[in-house]
This record gives sequence, structure tokens and C-alpha cells, in this order.
Amino acid sequence: MKVKSTDFKSFCDEFLSQVKTNKDVKPNSLCSLACAEFGIGTVAFCKRFKSYYGMTVSEKVNTILQPTRNELVKAIILSECVGDLWETLNLSQSRRVGLFDKHFGVSTFERARAICLMETFEVKYNPTIDENKSLVVSQILGDGHYCSDRQALTISHGIRQSDYVYYKAALFNKAFPHTNPAGSVKTFKHKQGHEYVTWYSRKLPTKITEWVKNATKDELVKALTPFGMCLYFMDDGYLNFDLSGRGNNYVQMYVQDGLVLSSLVEELKTYGISTTVSNNYLKIGTMDSAVMFYKCFIEPFKDNLPDCLRYKTEMKI
Repeated sequence: MKVKSTDFKSFCDEFLSQVKTNKDVKPNSLCSLACAEFGIGTVAFCKRFKSYYGMTVSEKVNTILQPTRNELVKAIILSECVGDLWETLNLSQSRRVGLFDKHFGVSTFERARAICLMETFEVKYNPTIDENKSLVVSQILGDGHYCSDRQALTISHGIRQSDYVYYKAALFNKAFPHTNPAGSVKTFKHKQGHEYVTWYSRKLPTKITEWVKNATKDELVKALTPFGMCLYFMDDGYLNFDLSGRGNNYVQMYVQDGLVLSSLVEELKTYGISTTVSNNYLKIGTMDSAVMFYKCFIEPFKDNLPDCLRYKTEMKI
């Protein structure tokens, strides 16, 4: 493989980022490649590498190639048999040994999968009454489907955003511990051929559902905290944060309900953010307001969002 010429640390970072995704990358070649690139010896390379990463190259590579518990749980849930799992994870035979026992205390795929179906996931979220209410509202207004009869939410996304569904389910598990665990996420195939993943919450707390039942559209919007607004825009917004070029709109969001749309315009004003409206689209077309939007609703939370949303969180100036 070829690593673009750069500084020593970035050179190593780039190499390591390709270890998991590029089958042609030979992990043990990093030392020789870096030594040749920067004109140093093996001892100097090893000293620098361990200072940066706190471990040897082989130890670092092992942590990269070995799936985390959350990654393993998701892969197991989405696999129908152990063969599917190994194909998904692309693990060598040696890295498969003892994997189920290490993470679940069982030896077979079937028993590990049974455990995973009741699994919850670790996410950074501080449950409060306001944040929990905002979490529910973000999905009612966003991509979630709220059933007033069952007083429950269903959240669905395409297979490429499966991590986003797990992430949302984990947030709900923290907010409302009685909800279905994130491990209950299911995969379906649409009649048009594409796959999607779905999570069903079960009945939400009565205090929340009664409030939702009686809330006006304006009250729903006003209940959105900055984090709730972030999730709402991640669902329904188009974010073009390349401020280095010219663009008509840096933020654009389709809002079908006119009352919600007008309430959003007024709510964003309270953050100092100016917007325009056109054909049910809420738009931000000035650089100043786009940066304000980024500072208020993206930057504080972007490091906790799943990787599949990274394309919506980058700002280039």
C-alpha cells in the first residue's frame, strides 16, 4: 500500500486507518515504510510509535482488528448463522478463537446471539426530564413513527445507517430503561429490494405520552433541547458545511407540517440563527448563521454520533 507523504504521526494514523478496511495492507510493514519515508531506524520508529499510542504496532493492530463488544453484538444480531458473522467481521481464524467466551461467557454462536438480543449499548447521554422529552419529540418530528394508540415509537433507517438505529435505541434505553433493548433491532427487506433496520420502543411512560397527546406543534418544537435539535436535523436535514466554496444553502431541511416549520423558524431565532422558508424547506443561506447552527447543534455532540453520520458533521472553511 502507499501512504500519502505527510508528517510522522499522520503517516502512522493513515496507515492504521486502512488496516481494517484494506485487505492489501500488511500490518507488519508499517515500521519499514515509516523508516524509509522519514530516514530513521527501527529503534527510533518503535520509540516514537509507543510514545504516541502507548503500545507496540502489533498490539495496536490487534486492538483495531479485534471487534469491540458493541461491534460484535451488532454483527451477531445482523447475522443468521456463524458463517455470516465471520464474513461480516472478516476475522482470521486465530482472531475468532474464544471470541464468544471472552465477551459473553458462552462458546456457541446460538447462545451468544440469544444474549445479544437482550443487549443494551453504551452511549454518552445524561437522562433528565427535559432531555428525555426532547429525545421523544426529535423522533416524532423526525424519522420516527409514533403510534398514539400503542403510545410507542418505531425507528427505522436503511441498512447503511444501522448504527444510527442502535444509537437511538441505546439513548431510549438510558432515558426509559423499560424500553426494548437495542439488541432487539430487526432487519427487514423492503419490497423494492433494499434492506432496512427497525427498532420498536414498547409503550413509553404515561407522563410522556399524555404530554405528547396534549402538546401543540409549537410546544413540541419548544421542547427540543440542543441535543434533540441535533437528532432532528440529523434525521431530516441536508447539511452542506463546505464553507470554502459558494453554495446557496448551507443547511436545508424539509418540514411537511407548516406549523412545525414556522415554529422552528421562531425557535432558531432564539439561538441567534436566521433562516428562510421556501416550499416547506427551512434554509440557512448565510455563512454566519451556518456557523452559528454548527456551533449550537452539531459541534457539541458530533464526537458522540455514530460514524455513519460523519458526513453530516464536517465543516470546511
